[in-house]
Amino acid sequence: MTEGAEADSLTVSAQNFAAEMTRLGRILRAARGDRFSLETLAERSGVSAGLLSQIERGIGNPSFQTLLRVAGALGISLVELVDSSNSEHAPDHYVVRRHERRTMAWPLEQISFELLTPRGQREVNVLRSVLPPHSRVQGFYDPQYYRGTVCLYVQRESVAVGMADGSRVLHAGDTLTCRSEQISTVGNPGAVAAELLTITTPGGL
Repeated sequence: MTEGAEADSLTVSAQNFAAEMTRLGRILRAARGDRFSLETLAERSGVSAGLLSQIERGIGNPSFQTLLRVAGALGISLVELVDSSNSEHAPDHYVVRRHERRTMAWPLEQISFELLTPRGQREVNVLRSVLPPHSRVQGFYDPQYYRGTVCLYVQRESVAVGMADGSRVLHAGDTLTCRSEQISTVGNPGAVAAELLTITTPGGL
């Protein structure tokens, strides 16, 4: 990639990030509505009113755990808070078309999740994750937000899973199955983006 092309790519990436932050701010304002003041939401979520205000104005850079806390305090799902899809439910509730996948993006960790199962599926959820090189997400399976059984399947490259009794490195084709509370971190230790399927039961996203 030439220097000019690389600079253009960085500019587009920055523009996409700014647009995502603005969209997230609109969703947060709409979800908060007249139900909670910023101060009340701060008390309920444990996130400062200043940071909440920044997020609503599209200038914040919230972490994954921050968004988890805010969604929980608002009484909505993570998908509802960070969903970047504007499409309505497909007429066929059994099928999720590729272009209609509901997407969750965590700007700070630079990790995205695509929900492959229909929204609201209670028995099981399947998510496709793209983990950039040297990235790591912490708290996704925090018992405060989710309890159940998790199966991780690595589709491409390698994924490191931090657990109470030590870390495991899973390579393409490997699976790991355990209770959600046993997982502390999931990350990509390599220099190439990794793909991961996460199956959770029960569902609920």
